[in-house]
Amino acid sequence: MALPRLLADENCPAPSVRLLRNHGFDVLAIAETRPGMTDVDVLRLACSERRWLLTFDLDFGELAFNRQLPLPPAIILVRASDDFSALVVAALSGGHADEGGFFVLDDRGVRWRPFSRERQ
Repeated sequence: MALPRLLADENCPAPSVRLLRNHGFDVLAIAETRPGMTDVDVLRLACSERRWLLTFDLDFGELAFNRQLPLPPAIILVRASDDFSALVVAALSGGHADEGGFFVLDDRGVRWRPFSRERQ
């Protein structure tokens, strides 16, 4: 299974983006290409590019589930205190992660909530 293409929100640290790239992920980083984008525009870009959105921003849960905006293949919300890139690599490299959901990565592990069927 191919690794998912990622869109790193502006709040993702550059060293972690580099580490993900070193592990073979195709990562488009907002901080490098389009700093200052609104969350809605970031979500739209993730959708149009078919990239999994990687973020620390809780607002994307609101946008995805309550505002009914178009959804990217997946949203990964990082809530970990340690190096999050290692968690992302572990969660996504094994081919066990599925599109169509909202992931939360934290110090306890990975939680996944599927997007509703009507929204996919």
